[in-house]
Amino acid sequence: MEEARKTSGKCKILCLSDLHIGRPMPLLYRTARSDYRQNVGNAFHALMAWVDDIGADIVIFGGNLVDKAHFTNEIMGLLVRAFSERESCHFIITPGPEDYFEKQGFWRSKRWPKNVHVFSDEVLGSIHLYDLRVTVYGWGYRGRTSAVSPFLGTHSTPKGHLSILCGRTDLLGVDSKCCPVSEEDLAAFGADYIALSGKPHDGFRRVGNSVCAYSGAFQSDAFGEDEGGSYVELTAEAGESGWSLHYEQRQAGTYRHAECTVDVSHISSPGVAVDKIRGLFRKKGYDEKTAVLLHLTGNVAPDTAFYGWDATELGVYALHVSDETLPLDGAEHLLHEMTAAGELYRHFYGAMIGTDPEARKTAARSFRVGYAALLGKDFTRF
Repeated sequence: MEEARKTSGKCKILCLSDLHIGRPMPLLYRTARSDYRQNVGNAFHALMAWVDDIGADIVIFGGNLVDKAHFTNEIMGLLVRAFSERESCHFIITPGPEDYFEKQGFWRSKRWPKNVHVFSDEVLGSIHLYDLRVTVYGWGYRGRTSAVSPFLGTHSTPKGHLSILCGRTDLLGVDSKCCPVSEEDLAAFGADYIALSGKPHDGFRRVGNSVCAYSGAFQSDAFGEDEGGSYVELTAEAGESGWSLHYEQRQAGTYRHAECTVDVSHISSPGVAVDKIRGLFRKKGYDEKTAVLLHLTGNVAPDTAFYGWDATELGVYALHVSDETLPLDGAEHLLHEMTAAGELYRHFYGAMIGTDPEARKTAARSFRVGYAALLGKDFTRF
């Protein structure tokens, strides 16, 4: 098998990042957090199945494969088994801010099989894969930030090798705490392909004579990332004039985490609000693989409350509602009432019409709790 590779001069490479195996989504409700962790594990198994299906020779993980805060021996076993079962594929890991390299950390474990290669330094290292005629250069994080330029020292690519540069950066230059790399640095290095991570996929482009692209996150892990997971599939083929590259971004089919704002001004019926939101979700393409952080805004009646909505009722996987509405609609009479309710309203009114969003939200919630108690209603759900 290895000899066939040497003579074929063809290599299949997957580039991805940010799987965060073991990490829960904190804003999701308890059941969804458990489901999310399981689904991330399922996404990893699906990735390994895809590695088998296409016969991938190299898989490059560009940071945050796992989450240090939730790393367990069970996760270690999952990875070791998966990589060991695919000994003909090289797994290359550039530790990121969530799974950074430590001298006594799990990346130093002797349990990793020989086909797993981890970049352990913030300065550029190299891995020569002579069976594939490929040399991979890269760096890894040693902490949650990296202020060291990796382009130190000299490096030499064996003749006839495809050269790949991989690492996590935001290309912000010398002031960056996410690895100070510039496009000028990348162009001067001159790799055949540059596999970056740390940002959404923004297309393939030329940087000097190199093809460069962010892989995007394989698993969306923050609300506001409306795009689902993605990765880059790269096919390289050796010819008389060098290596030719074919590259394509592919959707990973994993969960996405969208953020959406809906104005529910003057709506007093939760049912009417649900109908409006369900229609908007449908129009945006939110489905059973979408977790939504929903911001509710606008002025509503003092006794209007939005809570207890079921995600499945709205056609999505999970839902977190941030109620930022203000109980100001038709409430002018409370400013003049000589009642406990009026006194409560006047106490919080200034903050509710103020300019500080957090102060408005806190004042509105505090008023609603007290107002519901005065009306003899359940105030524990606010």
